[in-house]
Amino acid sequence: MRKQTIEEEKNTAFIKEAIEEFYENSDEKQFCMTLGQIMIRMAEDGKAPMAFKNTTRILLGAAPDDMVEDFFSGLPEPKKEFVTFHDDAGDAWIPLFTDRVELNELIETNEAEEIPIKDIIKIAYLSPDITGIIINPYTDRFMLFKDELEFMLENLGKFEEFLMSCNES
Repeated sequence: MRKQTIEEEKNTAFIKEAIEEFYENSDEKQFCMTLGQIMIRMAEDGKAPMAFKNTTRILLGAAPDDMVEDFFSGLPEPKKEFVTFHDDAGDAWIPLFTDRVELNELIETNEAEEIPIKDIIKIAYLSPDITGIIINPYTDRFMLFKDELEFMLENLGKFEEFLMSCNES
């Protein structure tokens, strides 16, 4: 797995910082600023660490650390799917993490991979059984519903104007 560059870590930190500020002052302006920071990362093809279920590994009952490095080389590409987070109401969310530490215990039983944030948001938006994205579900728990995901995808190239409008409100 490719490690985040210093620039990516810095930019992802801006998302985490915006979310923390939202919890200190959860008003419309701060929500707007948080969306803007995520849109910046999307526009820059920024990536975030994601947890995946490897169904081949699950069927074999093998822990990630127990696998010989070239074990899968003779097998077809293993099927991977996002690990989902379920809230108290039973709704399914795709978790997005601002850093590997936030992956928590998910990394112990699953695989982690850096995925473009734009792709994660598109998948969540297009998946009928997914409610939205939940950023850092074990700590900050910032939720984005499908209407916000749609807005971000439609306005991806306009994040500078969007951030300026946030500052005006």
